[in-house]
Amino acid sequence: MADNGMTLKVALMAAFLVVVMVALTFMPKPAAAPLKAADAEKLALNDAILSYPAAELKVLESTPQADGTWKVRVKISPDAHTACPKVLIREYELLPILFREEAVVKNCRAGMPIVYEEEALIKSLEAPAANSLAQIGAYGCATRASGINNLPTECASAKSLLLNISGQLPTDAWLAAWIPQGGFATVAVGMDGEGRLLLVEETPSESS
Repeated sequence: MADNGMTLKVALMAAFLVVVMVALTFMPKPAAAPLKAADAEKLALNDAILSYPAAELKVLESTPQADGTWKVRVKISPDAHTACPKVLIREYELLPILFREEAVVKNCRAGMPIVYEEEALIKSLEAPAANSLAQIGAYGCATRASGINNLPTECASAKSLLLNISGQLPTDAWLAAWIPQGGFATVAVGMDGEGRLLLVEETPSESS
């Protein structure tokens, strides 16, 4: 009889464990915390940098979707400050992380009208003084006249020159500067939205 009682207890315990496991399987899981804009953007940037570790990355837009996912638009700029910059646009959907990629600036050619800073750099090379500096490895910076204060720190040495010429141009003009290493004149170029040259100005070289 004792063995039968023990067998019954074991059977009941096993049945109880089965019921608990089944209940846990079908129990609704707690909803994951909704993804915030900063988190979605970070995930997209972290994914993009895996493919383009040396490129400049910038989030152009992030939009929440009704189902809790996000769409994030990322600008990827390989060789951003050279004579032949490129621009790729990745349209992310997450989570899970999916994307479509399109090359919008390539083959050293700028579209019209100018949309990206890199296109302004390419068009500025139509000024011979700018082209000469770019070919010897000068560092290129571009912005709209209204966005000079947003230039990266690497372009600080050209900021005063760009400010000087911006006062002579419309606020929607594009500006580009080529900053050489050691002793050469910095060249600033002003363009309209179609990339037509409006103004070219040089600072004196250190040896002048």
